[in-house]
Amino acid sequence: MSGMGGNQIEFRTDPVSALEMFGEAGALISGNFWTMVGICFVGILVGSVAPMGVLMGPMMCGIFMCFFAMMRNEQPTFSLLFQGFDVFIESLVALLVQVGVSIGVMILLFGVLVVGGLALGAVAAGGQPGGNPEAAFGVLIFGIVAFYGLIIGVSIVVGVLFIFTWPLIADHRLSGLEAVKLSARAAWANLGSVLRLMILSMMVTIPAVLLCYLPVLLVLPVVMGSQAMLYRRVFPEAVSSSATGEYWEEPQPDLGGGGYQLDGGVSDQGSADWAKDDNWE
Repeated sequence: MSGMGGNQIEFRTDPVSALEMFGEAGALISGNFWTMVGICFVGILVGSVAPMGVLMGPMMCGIFMCFFAMMRNEQPTFSLLFQGFDVFIESLVALLVQVGVSIGVMILLFGVLVVGGLALGAVAAGGQPGGNPEAAFGVLIFGIVAFYGLIIGVSIVVGVLFIFTWPLIADHRLSGLEAVKLSARAAWANLGSVLRLMILSMMVTIPAVLLCYLPVLLVLPVVMGSQAMLYRRVFPEAVSSSATGEYWEEPQPDLGGGGYQLDGGVSDQGSADWAKDDNWE
């Protein structure tokens, strides 16, 4: 499958319900639930064995290939999972870009945190040789909490902006850099929908993690499937091409006769049933 350039791929900006994405993901995998449990488990396991997670990109792409296959009424298979290695270079470049952005933001924010901590420490000392031990201890606790908050905040930012990276590589065979840039643009244009889905995903996965990780295997296919469903709502599937290479959108029966402005625009007319402003349901 030959890839399109990132500038040729259009995306929608209509609000999407996070709960509906979970419901559609559950319906999508209902006939292949245990197969997808195995595929997600093997994908995460293989992706974790190499240093620095260099195999995680191909495995994530392979997992999304399996979700896209089910959307086409095809069976997900382990051989399809390992077809993610067909885009190894693209996924590796995308991973390096994500890691680089994360480290850069961490260094910048950590520098701000250190400067702020030193300033607070000076205030806590109050100019006295002995200082104020209680105030200094409070500054230390603040620094620890702020540091962990910093890590969580950076992880969320990276997760939001790069949420469509692996699906874009799997679906369109984009280069790693193109996928990262287009994912960031589409995620920012659909910030509300992405944030709602991420919050709901965390609400589902955190209790599963607290129960000794085993339940995570059962919820992971639904969580990742909801991301695949959101991706397909934001990036409608191109079902045919003309002689000049133009891609046509898959017909949407629920548009009510209206159309949508794409490529970062807002919906034009004929809002679909699922396009409700800031709704979870």
